[in-house]
Amino acid sequence: MEEESEVVEFTPLCGSDAHDPLCSLLKIDGLRILLDCGWNDSFNTELLEPLREVCPKVDLVLISFPDLEHMGALPYAIKEFGLCKAGEKKVPICLTKAAADLGVLSLYDVYISRATEGEFPYFDLDDIDELRNKFLEVNFEQPVKIGGSDLEVSILRAGRLLGGGMWRIKREPEDILYAVDFNHKRCEICKSKHECTHISVRFR
Repeated sequence: MEEESEVVEFTPLCGSDAHDPLCSLLKIDGLRILLDCGWNDSFNTELLEPLREVCPKVDLVLISFPDLEHMGALPYAIKEFGLCKAGEKKVPICLTKAAADLGVLSLYDVYISRATEGEFPYFDLDDIDELRNKFLEVNFEQPVKIGGSDLEVSILRAGRLLGGGMWRIKREPEDILYAVDFNHKRCEICKSKHECTHISVRFR
């Protein structure tokens, strides 16, 4: 029987439908990595229910694009589900600086526009500011070690949105490439002879 440290398991939590927000869980070497944490403009909390049990156990969050579909549920998940509150351990949310800036501005805009129309109970400006404090801003291709493990992550340019990217998770003897909403046909990394597992939820 395989040890937990040798198991790689990918579970889509949202995003199986083309109109759903994106959020998935990757279990690898005993670590739980949340891949995106999106919502959509319906703000239906039932879409986020799969996150309830997952969030308190997450070790790392990787955000690929700075829009509602990829990071819109972050303030709600922190506030209601305990994301990034795994005891005394610091759980970072990794993204580029450009994605951090644009993502926060997008969430400000969502709250202000919805709050002026009526009650918006899901998150407020203080929740967005708390979210910003949990960001770990990285540069493209900057390697980041995950805790005390042998895993290393880095974000690669993907285009489409400023600051957006695809995440490469280095784990011997192969890499795992998380690339969503991205056209893989012209991706040189995907054509590499190096052993690589691709996670591609959708491309529209």
